[in-house]
Amino acid sequence: MALGQVGNNNNTTSHLVALLERNNDSDAYIRHAAIMGLAGGAHPEQLAALNSHDSAAVRSAAVVTLRRLRHTGAKAFLNDESEWVLREAVSAIHDDESILEALPALANLLSDSSNEPEAITRRLLSANLRVGRPENVERLVDYALDTTKSDAMRSEALLCLRDWNRRPFVDRVEGRVRVLSKRDDGLARRLVEANLQKLFKASDGEVLAELIRLCERLQIKLGAGPLLVIAQSDSQELAARVQAVQSIEGKGEEAVTRSLLDLTKNKEPQIQVTAIHKLAEVEPGQFAEQLYEGWSKLSEPAQQVFLSRLGEDTSDRGNEVLNKAFALLLDGKLPKALELDVVTAAKARRSGNLKQLLKRYEAGQPTQDAIAEYRATLAGGDVVKGKHVYDNHVAAQCVRCHDGGGKGNQVGPELAGIGKRVDKNYLLRSLVAPNAEIANGFGVTVIELANGETLVGRVGDRTDQILTLIPPQGESRKIAMDTVKKITESNTSVMPPMGPILTKHELRDLIAYLETL
Repeated sequence: MALGQVGNNNNTTSHLVALLERNNDSDAYIRHAAIMGLAGGAHPEQLAALNSHDSAAVRSAAVVTLRRLRHTGAKAFLNDESEWVLREAVSAIHDDESILEALPALANLLSDSSNEPEAITRRLLSANLRVGRPENVERLVDYALDTTKSDAMRSEALLCLRDWNRRPFVDRVEGRVRVLSKRDDGLARRLVEANLQKLFKASDGEVLAELIRLCERLQIKLGAGPLLVIAQSDSQELAARVQAVQSIEGKGEEAVTRSLLDLTKNKEPQIQVTAIHKLAEVEPGQFAEQLYEGWSKLSEPAQQVFLSRLGEDTSDRGNEVLNKAFALLLDGKLPKALELDVVTAAKARRSGNLKQLLKRYEAGQPTQDAIAEYRATLAGGDVVKGKHVYDNHVAAQCVRCHDGGGKGNQVGPELAGIGKRVDKNYLLRSLVAPNAEIANGFGVTVIELANGETLVGRVGDRTDQILTLIPPQGESRKIAMDTVKKITESNTSVMPPMGPILTKHELRDLIAYLETL
C-alpha cells in the first residue's frame, strides 16, 4: 500500500503482480493491499496488458484496479475464460459510477451470450438499455424472442424495453438513479410493434404476462379480443391469463362484459377474482346486477372480492346483496371468511338499513376486548398475499426485525414454528396489541451507564462480566457490567401496534401466512 503512495514505477508493478500470483487469492488482505499498490503505482496500459496473464488471480486483481481507476482498459477482460474474472469485468464497467466509455462494448456481449450466470446476463441487458442505440433495442427484442434463454431473463429483456424512455430512470440492477443516454424515445415501441406477432408466438407464462404489460406501458393497443383468448385458454399459465384479464379495456362493451361473466365461473379462483375486479371497473353500475344470482356459488376468494367491491357500488341491487349478506352475518349463517368483507363494504356505504345493521353488529362485540374490532381478520386470509406483506411491506417491515441480524441478534422473536406454538388469537393480539403479551426476552430494556449514557434495546446474552444489548436499529453492543449504573425492564414491546400500519385485509392475510409457519 505504501508503494501505491510512492507513485508510478515499472519495477514496482512487476513485483506486485508476482505477489498476486504467489498469493493466488488465498489471503484477501494481501490481494487488497496489492490492488491498492497497483492503483497508485501502475499505468492503466500495463494493467490492461495483464488480460493475457496465466493467473486468474492476477487478471481479476487487474480488473478491480482498473475499476478503481474507472479506466476503459477493463473491457480487455470481457472475453476472459474465467467466469470470476468476467464477472469482475462486467461489474467494473456497469456498476457504481460505471465506466461509460466501455458500456457499449459490454452491451455488445449480449449477442454472443449463452449460459452466463444471471448476475452477468442482467448487466448485459441493462447495458443495452442504458446505451440506447437502435442496435441495442434490436438486441433486447431478439433476446426476448430466443426461447433457449431462461424465462426470467427473457422477461427482464421485456422489462428493459418497458423502461426504454422512462424518466427518472432507476438502474434495473443496482437501483441507482441514472441519466439515460440520448435516444429515440419511440424506437422501442416501433420495434416491438413490428415484432409483435413473433413475440406473442414465442411467449407463454410469465414472459407472456410481461409482454402484455409491456404493450400496456408502450400504449400498444392489443384489443379485448386477443386478451380474452389468452384469458380463456386453459393451456396457458395462470400468470399470463391473469395479466390478460387485467389489461382488458372495453368499458360498457357488451361482448367484453359477457366474456368477463364467463370468466367468473372459471375453475381457477384467481381468474374469478381478477374477472370480478375488471367487471367492477368496466361495468361500475351493473356488476352487482350481473353477479346477483350466482355470487354465492363463486370460490371463497371471489366472494370476498365481490362483497368488498360492493362498498364502491351505488346500485340498488348492490345494496340489496349487502343487506342480505349482513343479515346472514348477524344470524351467524355467513361464513366467517366473508365477515371482514361484508363489514368493510357496509361501513363504506352506510346507507339506509345498513346503518342499523352496523349498530347491531358493533353492539354485539366485546367492549373490554383489545382485539374486538379486529376479530373479523381471524378467518379468510390469503397465504400468498400474507407472505408478501411479511416480506415486503414498507411500513410494517416484519422481515427486518424477525428475520434480520442472524440467529441471536434479532430484534423480534424468531417465527419459525409459530403456527404450531400459538393459536390465531395469540397472533392477532401480538400484532395489534403487542404490549399485552410480550415474548420472553423481547421487552424494552433501558440501561444507564456510569458515564451518563442511556441505551435502549433488548438484552441478549448476559453474564456477570458482559451484557449484550440488541437495539431496534444498528449492531448489537457488548457492555461491561462494571460500567452499568442501572438496568430498567419495561413492559413495552419493541414492536409498534400493527393496527394503524396495516389495513384489516393485510392483517387477515398476514395471520393466514403466520399460521403456516
